[in-house]
Amino acid sequence: MEVTYTNTFEDLVDIYTMRYMNNSENKKIIYKGKVAILLSIILITLGLSLIFYQFQRFFVYPILYVGLVTVFIVRITYPDVCESRLREKIIEQLKEVNYKLLLTPIKLNLADGSIKEEKCGNIRIIPWKYVRKVDIHDKKIYLKLGSIDTLIIPEAAFNNVDERDFFTEYVFSHTSLEKKEINRKTLKAINS
Repeated sequence: MEVTYTNTFEDLVDIYTMRYMNNSENKKIIYKGKVAILLSIILITLGLSLIFYQFQRFFVYPILYVGLVTVFIVRITYPDVCESRLREKIIEQLKEVNYKLLLTPIKLNLADGSIKEEKCGNIRIIPWKYVRKVDIHDKKIYLKLGSIDTLIIPEAAFNNVDERDFFTEYVFSHTSLEKKEINRKTLKAINS
């Protein structure tokens, strides 16, 4: 089976964001940043509580509650904040360079042993064992390869829904993965 498509600017941003967020060194940096912020909040909260405890004990509990709520909020939202800032930075960098050169047609040829990707005259052979995750989101098929690479295949690459379904069934028949329909909020699940 052969599929030819061209990624959009948004696809490029998604690809580079996923590559950054899936890199093990970057994951460590993000984790260390989150821990540093949480420790800072805890120390500031305890410091303010001690200062107010000496003067007026009434403010100690509200300060502790605000500190705990802030820690909870940071713990939950920190990865999303990092990802949105990263996306903004990637968008700026892609606009600075001539990103249109990256929007060249890509030809995928699916065979029994591997996926053959042809782009700008370069050929890459991807064995099926490297396909770690397959997700369908927002009229696109995401093939997560290895630890950090992702192929994003738009639905427009297929002539009709039957062809798209045949493609996804072919991919799933050559991997041991299950089919998932996801939304934008759970798109970060691709990064796991």
